[in-house]
Amino acid sequence: MTALVALERSRPSDVVRVSPAAAGLGGSTLFLRAGEELTVGTLVRGMLVPSANDAAAALAIHVGDGSTARFVALMNARA
Repeated sequence: MTALVALERSRPSDVVRVSPAAAGLGGSTLFLRAGEELTVGTLVRGMLVPSANDAAAALAIHVGDGSTARFVALMNARA
């Protein structure tokens, strides 16, 4: 659902600046660094292939205009 909503609300070529919140996640990650810039497409691939929590959080914060709660609301609305 994260990938679906992120791709519906942004373009694969959009650049995402990784927030400290996304970079600080544990679990399965791509080891993103705060301030690093990657495209939405790169983050989606990274999130789906190894199921990277930091990539999913970076997308959620980007698409949710800085708020994971807003992104969760978008996912719930989409579902």
